[in-house]
Amino acid sequence: MPKIQKNADVVIIGGGVMGASTAYHLAIRGFKNILLLEKEPFFGTGATGRCAGGFRHQFNSDINIRLSQLSIEMIENFEQEIGDKVFVKKNGYLFVLTDEKDIEVFKKSLLIQQNLGVKTQWLSGDEVRRISFPCVFSDAIAGTYNLNDQHKFQFYALGAPQRHGQNLYRLNIA
Repeated sequence: MPKIQKNADVVIIGGGVMGASTAYHLAIRGFKNILLLEKEPFFGTGATGRCAGGFRHQFNSDINIRLSQLSIEMIENFEQEIGDKVFVKKNGYLFVLTDEKDIEVFKKSLLIQQNLGVKTQWLSGDEVRRISFPCVFSDAIAGTYNLNDQHKFQFYALGAPQRHGQNLYRLNIA
């Protein structure tokens, strides 16, 4: 294990997506002495490495939808920005409704999304069953679907903070 520096202007604990993103954004804003620490054997193998990796536009508030729009735009341009390969599979995001009481809530959310330029579609129960094969939703009464939402997203961007002169260390810490 490399010798760890004794001083840092910023110390970030956790080398997953949040820690790496924090280090990266501080580095591009001119911070020069950032230390990113991780207790796992490899960076990004904690909660980040175990998550499904999806991201979507389908929320019910302006702020969450706008945040998603900015985040997704950043992810789509990330490979150019950092120079590392980004793997994004656009296979859409489907919400299946099986209870009548959810219909009104999802219709209101759909209107908010569409007013912000998000191309989410309203589906009938039959349409849900048609596009969700091989999954079976015999009780589906409706759904919302956005083809531009992604389900699988992986990137290995830990080199980005290093390209800005930052140090990354794996530590055995509890």
